[in-house]
Amino acid sequence: MQFPKFLKNVKGWALAMALSSFVAVSACTPGASDDTETLAASAVDCPNRLGWSENLPTYFAPDAKLPTSFSDTAVDCDFHEWSWEAFAWATAEIDGTPRFMTMATLDALTSDANPSGDMLRLGAHSNKPHAMPTGENAGAITEADGNMLVGGNGYPVYASVHMNDSYLKTAKANMVEGGAYAANAGKDIGAGEECGGTGNAYYFNCGSAVFKATWYRLADGEAAPAGAYTTQAQVPVLANDCTGSTCIAKSSGTFTTVTVALVGLHVVAYIENHPEMVWATFEHVRNSPSVPDGTFAYGDQSVDEDYTFYDAGTPFTKGKILVKNDSAAVLIFDEASQTFSPVTQVVQMNRTGGENQENGPANIAAVNTASMTEFANQNSPFKDYFLVGTVWFKPNVYTADNANIQNKNFNWKGIAQGSEALANMTAETFMQVPGKGDQLNCFTCHNPTSYSFETGSTEPMRRVAISHALGVGSEFEAKNTIPVEDGSSAAE
Repeated sequence: MQFPKFLKNVKGWALAMALSSFVAVSACTPGASDDTETLAASAVDCPNRLGWSENLPTYFAPDAKLPTSFSDTAVDCDFHEWSWEAFAWATAEIDGTPRFMTMATLDALTSDANPSGDMLRLGAHSNKPHAMPTGENAGAITEADGNMLVGGNGYPVYASVHMNDSYLKTAKANMVEGGAYAANAGKDIGAGEECGGTGNAYYFNCGSAVFKATWYRLADGEAAPAGAYTTQAQVPVLANDCTGSTCIAKSSGTFTTVTVALVGLHVVAYIENHPEMVWATFEHVRNSPSVPDGTFAYGDQSVDEDYTFYDAGTPFTKGKILVKNDSAAVLIFDEASQTFSPVTQVVQMNRTGGENQENGPANIAAVNTASMTEFANQNSPFKDYFLVGTVWFKPNVYTADNANIQNKNFNWKGIAQGSEALANMTAETFMQVPGKGDQLNCFTCHNPTSYSFETGSTEPMRRVAISHALGVGSEFEAKNTIPVEDGSSAAE
């Protein structure tokens, strides 16, 4: 039997044989598991609806609707099924373009025109330059903790944000810049609580959705990761800005057109009984090695195959993998080639995001098997992407009358369900904790304190603060820069 690269066995770590159908879909490497029968047996009830995977292609239709109907008694498998339904809907091609790429980007929050026309622009907009673990500094070239994922060719991984009309409308009505966010505090009682209702402008409505993509820039003549979706995009031309021996790499204000490959996609939407939004993340199968939840430990072990973000044989030591680079002089940037060094070596510490529900990892494995098989049957260009996991709150707790939302120490850990350590290796590369104590997930940054906890901030706490789009153009917008050492020939 053959296994996709992200399931490559590392000695002493069990692999999920429940993915046998998935394996037939993807490019392969040999592997084996000691837990085959146990894991496969536990997954027999997921997917839990007859004909569910065969129905997935209905979401490919141009007039298909984002699924929002969802029971308040839904179980773990239901959430992961929804994630795949939403992924199918988001990636469905509309006149040759994936649906999520036809949606408004962050530029639409401050302008009615897309500055790059119909072409994807991976610009400098994103939000919240706060210190972790409670804040986020996610930019087009930097991640949530201010670090940069540098691909094997030296280019950074870029990000883009895509909002449906409902999400965009609410975001524009509550922007921090201009004062609407503060002025609308206390007005979101009952906003959008019923799917299909009219809601109001003060909180997102059922059906609001946002999709966050990550893109690997290809070098001239470089082949994309096998099976990855590719497109043309404008990326910022970066420049060194140095004062004495201190330099930062930042956008020069100009752009160049390149080919990029989709390597990750967050799928986020307000569905029935879940106003906090259900958060799911997908990755390309060749991104990185991964290990079962809670079992990762730094050491001399390695994997003997190449991945997009991992070189074969790289030991899993602190000095070799997941090395952070948000401090000065860690990265070297060559302005002429637009490349950084050293490249980042990536390993996924929690294969299913620390799934905390009964049979959780097996459920995800089984839903991936069924879904990827059906995507392959339909010859979808997105057949080589897999669900890492899904995280959500208990039903109907993220409501305006929940006192916890007004708590400066808002606690997401006690109510996060499913993949409580959810991380995408191309968007939250460095936000992983080895062992079983990792509870960092999307709600770590996306919560009511987004604009209020920073020292000196006068912004109120609001549940709409789960969206970082509201900070575009304000002091909370991320600075799309990273500290570097000047690697240009002129500096030598």
